Amino acid sequence: MSPPAAIAVRDATPADAPAIERLARASWPATYDGILADAEIEAFLARHYAPARLVEQIRACAGRDDAHFLLAQADGEPVGYLHFAPGERGPELSRLYVDPGRLGAGVGTALLAALHGRLPPGSEYTLLVHPRNIRARRFYAARGFVELGAVHGTWGCDLLVRARVAPKAGARGPGTRGAGTVAAMPSHMRETMARQPDDLRSLLAERAQVDAAAAELAGRRIYLIGTGTSWHAANHGAWFLRAAGVDAQAVQSVDAALHGPCPGQGDGALVLAHTGSTRFTREAAERARAAGAVCFAIGARGTPGADVETVAPERSSAYTGSHLAALLRLAQLADLLGAELGDLEAVPDAVARALEGDGPGVTPPERLLEFTGAGPNQWTAAEGALKVRETCYVATEGLSMEQLFHGPSVALGQRDALVCLDGGGPGAERLEGVAAAAATCGVRVHRIAARELGEQLSVFPLTVAVQRIALELAEQLGTNPDDFGASLPGHAVWEALGF
Repeated sequence: MSPPAAIAVRDATPADAPAIERLARASWPATYDGILADAEIEAFLARHYAPARLVEQIRACAGRDDAHFLLAQADGEPVGYLHFAPGERGPELSRLYVDPGRLGAGVGTALLAALHGRLPPGSEYTLLVHPRNIRARRFYAARGFVELGAVHGTWGCDLLVRARVAPKAGARGPGTRGAGTVAAMPSHMRETMARQPDDLRSLLAERAQVDAAAAELAGRRIYLIGTGTSWHAANHGAWFLRAAGVDAQAVQSVDAALHGPCPGQGDGALVLAHTGSTRFTREAAERARAAGAVCFAIGARGTPGADVETVAPERSSAYTGSHLAALLRLAQLADLLGAELGDLEAVPDAVARALEGDGPGVTPPERLLEFTGAGPNQWTAAEGALKVRETCYVATEGLSMEQLFHGPSVALGQRDALVCLDGGGPGAERLEGVAAAAATCGVRVHRIAARELGEQLSVFPLTVAVQRIALELAEQLGTNPDDFGASLPGHAVWEALGF
């Protein structure tokens, strides 16, 4: 396979107008498919990309410091273009489009770099983006652009975005965290996360329900049943319980309800559900009880049927506080059954430290955000991937380090980022090897370590770390972390399936 062609950027000339029109007619349908109607796209192209109109705009930029029409080429072939000029709101980036076959190949980045090289350091400009153009929003957020809010635009492109040209490479202002950083935005998710240390302290003081569950479940094989975030909690719980010598197994709710394995006579079952309303979790619990299993449901306070309560029901669809609370309930139960997990009383303070200071600093990659961890933190990785997908719609995956290595690793490259969750333990050295190999292949690697509580309890601060990644990516991209994609097209189709 030949190496990718180098991207060269130059000022456009009138002779480039036909090539720019061809690029526009290829990139616009690819960019706005499902966002704008075909007739709208054609009307815009006919009006704004006629070669004579382009020639006028290219000539208007010639020889000026405040206006630029740039063309990107690879092996001499046009692959992207950019138009920058004074607008109604001051300096404005009005166009940046790339050949659909070259997306993710660095063309857009090269065009922006060439523009910024022509602009005074510290200068600012704006652009408009369609709110549903998620790829563009991720691209700009990853490069430090800040979404300011809605204004009146054309064709629905009414999300105003601001950029500031860096004073010089690597410069950082006080209190910043680098590219992509935006101010914290209010959300139910952010509020719930901030309460987690105090919530966990309260749960440590309230053990009566856990004591009752431990007395009933002692000596039994235990199945842990859940789906979504609760599936990850079920797997963490199985790790905790196995440390107590319990025969513990996590089972997806739909499998326990429709297939198996399902708890039977003499078995124990821990049913994890934040709200108690998830269909297959409910059906699995009913099937287990009918078969004679001893069942305990772990859920939010006031949830019908919750035997072991956690915290108040969350107002965000991205469950954070209730998940961490369920993990603590499971750790308390394992502790009562004889597991030596570490100092549970130290968990709230570790969570508080994970919430303080600068975040992990993860920005949206051009293609894939991968999470990985060893031992119990393979499930922290899975939770991180789920949280990012449901809060900001970035393509993510969460795998154990060996599952990542044996196959998926070959697909990782410069367009991807990898988050390695290091809780110590016997797999830590291998995890670092995976991280180093990924970095050598050009992957942007983020190493997050939390070893002070020991491997089993490291899942608490590391879970907070992935929660912060999800929240801060949502804030960078301007998505609502609370609404489970309710504003996205097609959401109603998923809702109709029933949860």
